[in-house]
Amino acid sequence: MATGRQVLGPLLLSVLLALPRSHARAVCPTSSEAHTNINGLKSFKINTAHATSFVADANWAAQAVILGASVWNEQANGGHFRFTGTTNITALEDSAGGTNCASTDYSLVRFDTSTCPAVAHSNAAAYTEARCGGSRFEIIVFKKFDNNSDGNCADAGETRTFGNGADVGGRDLAGLLAHEFGHTQELGHCDPTSLTDPEYCTMATNTRASATWRNPYEWDLNCSQEVTLKREVTGFDQTHDNTGFGGASAMSPSNILTKVNGGVTWDGGTAHWATSYLKRTGAGDTDWDPIWGESPTTGSSVTELTNPSHFNGGPFVPSVFREDQTIDRVFYTYWVDYPTQYVKSSVHRVRQIQSTNEFVNQDPDYLWRCNSMTGGVFLQCTDKTTVRSSWPLAVAWLATTQRAVVAWANHNNDGDGDDSESNRLKISVGYVDNDTLSEPTSSPSERSAVGPGLACHENFSSGYDCIIVFVDVTNMDNEVVARRFSVSASSTRYTLSWDSSTYVVYSGGRTANSITAWYNTNTAKFYLAYRTSNTNQKIYVHQSADATSWTLNTANLDDSVSGPSAASYFVGTNNLLMYAK
Repeated sequence: MATGRQVLGPLLLSVLLALPRSHARAVCPTSSEAHTNINGLKSFKINTAHATSFVADANWAAQAVILGASVWNEQANGGHFRFTGTTNITALEDSAGGTNCASTDYSLVRFDTSTCPAVAHSNAAAYTEARCGGSRFEIIVFKKFDNNSDGNCADAGETRTFGNGADVGGRDLAGLLAHEFGHTQELGHCDPTSLTDPEYCTMATNTRASATWRNPYEWDLNCSQEVTLKREVTGFDQTHDNTGFGGASAMSPSNILTKVNGGVTWDGGTAHWATSYLKRTGAGDTDWDPIWGESPTTGSSVTELTNPSHFNGGPFVPSVFREDQTIDRVFYTYWVDYPTQYVKSSVHRVRQIQSTNEFVNQDPDYLWRCNSMTGGVFLQCTDKTTVRSSWPLAVAWLATTQRAVVAWANHNNDGDGDDSESNRLKISVGYVDNDTLSEPTSSPSERSAVGPGLACHENFSSGYDCIIVFVDVTNMDNEVVARRFSVSASSTRYTLSWDSSTYVVYSGGRTANSITAWYNTNTAKFYLAYRTSNTNQKIYVHQSADATSWTLNTANLDDSVSGPSAASYFVGTNNLLMYAK
């Protein structure tokens, strides 16, 4: 489908995928729709008056819009979006002095069920236009199209089908909206139709029916880095103990960050909270480097990570494999498409930076996972590949095994919406060496639309050890759910046994961003936190003693541009929740 302002010819997939790929990225084209508010927060509202004509429930349509916006908040490094509610306004005006421009402070997304797109947009399923003198945008999604160019879009066969990534033959509504929100950041189209130099990305103009299109490709991330002004936010942390949350403390430096993640590191054999975040290194907009810094409770030492020099805003998390208490690690998704740049089926790998001296000296590498563990030797790897994900990894500690548990949403672009390995949850227990996780176990069927939350405590309920919290990729309501599993050793590795049920965390609990979870030993409860996709998208926190029945601990904790991150002590009562706003 054509989206945005440019119209390109039909896509020849069989030809393009066969072409060799060794070229550098072409110049990043900018959208012809200029917006003056591309740096910082961009609030939007949704008119859902006609949304039930697109999908079965108006809220589902709204959640698809929010998910399409949130992938940019989570995975890129530019301006960020916040859903601030629904509205009955049917259009914003072009002029900055327009009546509803003077009375509104938000951009608009709306659904059109009866008319065709304007001729200039050539039957686009959706397009974006500047409004209010360029200070706001309007995204319009169209149900109808003029298939035979007779000027009438009410003919038979001229109605589009929308849904989620599992609806084969339809259009993934969240992926479509992710494309349009890219235009609001000044991004134009990549060029997937060129026979000599094709490029694949979320900003491509071709039809997409798969959830894989929601995650920005290398082209999208690089061009967001180049074209869009970078976000400048402040990191915050709040302690959490048996009495609740402490007050928010701003991290230093302030107002020059893009996102913040938390983990646990080691110093002299003692666990400490730690943070990693992106910092602007100069006056320019292109120089942003990852930083490692211990929390204020353990000192203010901050080290700049030397590899890579440009992070491009990928999600990252500081952590440590508990098996080796002398090595700290930062994990992050590597934005370069693999194995071939700008090819539709390529994926994003996970890299890591290791250090034995708090990153004074640094050892970069990919994070590997074992593919096969055979021969009756415990945790011996016979074949391995890199961990692949577009979302942050989740790490927990399981005392009974004395091993780390690592979970992620698998990145696989080989198929479309029915591809069982796309976004599939993978869980690894233990490591083979300092660079390699053990062979992961796939979840029974779950595929997560966001980065999962993970927490463990041995035999906490009915013999289960851990919980994984996620949003099913086929759930159009972005509903947060939890599932329990136990860990046991086989002759070659650790295996998982799953609870047969999946538990809804909270009625109305939903998110389009990554989730974090932790266990508090003093309260004997699990906690999880996420940036809700309800109006204003505040941070919600829930708690549970058994991970089957959850209660709301804190609503509207604070703002956050992306999903929060928790640093959880393996022992003790204090934990730390981190976020950026």
